[in-house]
Amino acid sequence: MGLLLSGPAVQNSLRMYDDLWEGSDLRTCSDFYPPYLVWQATCRGSTAVSDHVPEVLKYYIPGAGSNAFSMYRSKDYDEADRIVENSLAVAQNQVDAMHVMFAMDMECDLNLLYDFCDFGQATEYLRGLMQAAENGATIRLILKPQPTDGIESSVAYDVFTDELENRGLRDQVEIRFFEEPVHYKTTLIDDEFLVVGSQNFHYSAFGQGEGLTEYSLGTDDPQAIADFKRIFEYQWQQASQP
Repeated sequence: MGLLLSGPAVQNSLRMYDDLWEGSDLRTCSDFYPPYLVWQATCRGSTAVSDHVPEVLKYYIPGAGSNAFSMYRSKDYDEADRIVENSLAVAQNQVDAMHVMFAMDMECDLNLLYDFCDFGQATEYLRGLMQAAENGATIRLILKPQPTDGIESSVAYDVFTDELENRGLRDQVEIRFFEEPVHYKTTLIDDEFLVVGSQNFHYSAFGQGEGLTEYSLGTDDPQAIADFKRIFEYQWQQASQP
């Protein structure tokens, strides 16, 4: 799901990269083809320092005028969580999403054995999707069904659809499953705001003071949205119903 950007959002991306690079463990190896093929013997350790010229954070090539949002999240910066949740919650017409993962919190995997969780323990993105349905939006989700991901998705699917039934909203949501390997984490809201990145609908990628480091881009660019819609419709036709 390639997005080509220029402008301030790219500088924000570089600041995110610097935040990860600065102070990390740096390994420098002088020869990957030494005698006896022990290339690790040529490596030395040090502390990484961001050393690009400062101009890259001062100047940029103007873009075409579309809006783009740099959505960096870590256990210290969780603004991207709020953007995702709130963007879903204000949807009025339609949400189309393709995701590898779709889960409740980890302890809710116990639902495989007995009723441990209900929608009261729903994660931020599930609450956002439910609010979108309450707003009258149609929701289409394509998920990965295989091994562990599929087990957690099945738990969230059951809890989510049960709550939709309770609220009389089941007809507004359709969920299908990929027939082939997939790694998408993408969401289009009301044909106006597209999110593409690494952040799954998964407890490991959300939560104040916890969660993995993730990065996404949000945009309202008409061409990016048109390209996504074409890809989504193709995958929707290929996907299977549960």
